[in-house]
Amino acid sequence: MVTGPDDPNRLDPGAALLAVLGGAHCLAARWLPTALAGNAAHLVVALAVMAFSVPVIGGGWMKHHEARVWMWAGGGWLGLLLPRAGSGRGLDESAEIVATVLACGLLVIAHRLNRSLTYWHDRS
Repeated sequence: MVTGPDDPNRLDPGAALLAVLGGAHCLAARWLPTALAGNAAHLVVALAVMAFSVPVIGGGWMKHHEARVWMWAGGGWLGLLLPRAGSGRGLDESAEIVATVLACGLLVIAHRLNRSLTYWHDRS
């Protein structure tokens, strides 16, 4: 998963950074004001991460057609949505945090892979 210094792709790194910030938000929620840490705020952050991530992965896939990117990204998106669905329905808060942070990690991997595959596809 390496690109060269001439890589113009800034969308995948931006989407990966947004996923990291989403995971950091989840970890820091205990110390944030209620307006920034409630269930609605978590849903907004998860949807923002996905709204940026989905078209970026799709755009890269349109070039390289490597299905394994969807595996990593799909796991990440599912991991972002499932804790939101289980919130308030008996899902432990610690389990929500773990699932969300793992999901964000999967999205980082997906975007790094997508960037690399797109870069090397454009070189061939």
